[in-house]
Amino acid sequence: MKTIRGANILFPVTVLSYLAVSFFTGFLARYIPVPVPVLLVAGEIGIMLPTAIYCLVTRNNPFRWIQRKRLDLLTVLLVVLFTYCMYPLIMVINMFSMFFADNAAAGVLDILSGLPMPAALLVIAVVPAVFEEFFCRGMLYHTYRRRGIWTGAFISALMFGLLHMNLNQFCYAFFMGIMFVLLIEATGSIYASMLAHFLYNGTSVVLTYLTAPSDGGAASGDLSAALEESGLSALYPGMSAEALQNLFLASGILVMGFIAIATTALAVLLLIAIAKRNGRFGHLRVLFSSKKRKAAESVRSIQDKDLKPRHVVDIWAILGIILCIAMFFIL
Repeated sequence: MKTIRGANILFPVTVLSYLAVSFFTGFLARYIPVPVPVLLVAGEIGIMLPTAIYCLVTRNNPFRWIQRKRLDLLTVLLVVLFTYCMYPLIMVINMFSMFFADNAAAGVLDILSGLPMPAALLVIAVVPAVFEEFFCRGMLYHTYRRRGIWTGAFISALMFGLLHMNLNQFCYAFFMGIMFVLLIEATGSIYASMLAHFLYNGTSVVLTYLTAPSDGGAASGDLSAALEESGLSALYPGMSAEALQNLFLASGILVMGFIAIATTALAVLLLIAIAKRNGRFGHLRVLFSSKKRKAAESVRSIQDKDLKPRHVVDIWAILGIILCIAMFFIL
């Protein structure tokens, strides 16, 4: 966008649009049969609608300033490996958040029942990967980035996490938002973050269908119910369902934590390889060198006159943040 203030205004407008479209579609589903794919895509349409209207009204072509270099085959393969190497750490964050919040994806897993896998991949993996990345890493990040890459990464990741409107998904989505920015900076292309986003969502869909019951329905996302069905509760007759779930989560975090240490270290090496492959290793090094980064950001600040006033977050951004946090307790 042309100004940071414009991005701050766009965020709460997008939140309201997302809520309005989702609630309207849900309301219609009470009285008329609404196809499951429409229900799942409705929120994504709500996210893209304000951005599309903004671009049409202002005749602003966002592709002029969004990094979108074409990825070669080797880079694609490296991004795939990097994404799956980060997967254990994402799982650890997800399990840790479940001590404080329910697994928000459980409801979506139930909706998948009866939906063919290709359709599920389209509405849960492809559409969010394109729409959410275009909004969060395209419109938001590439605007806030003018204040500094880490500033842009933090704010856009915060908004990306909040847009999920529940504590469970916020925790790992925020971390994923930072990771997606690193992929963009290592490749010079938003296509890298779209690919990683697709892989995360798509893997969840595939695993859901692989673990589905024999009747063809989707697997239940309720951990307590799954533990009950597995018969593990019989081994601990005096333990409550909540205590058993916490024991299972703690054990999972311990085991997966050791795996995550090794795979995350490998992911760092892969990120370096990705940056070198795309001639951006020097750029990536600047991100982790405070002196060089501050010097580069100082030059960029002088060249960009649209950055006044100096603050990044204003009342509009705060309004959007408050709306999302309120949904944590309402939805």
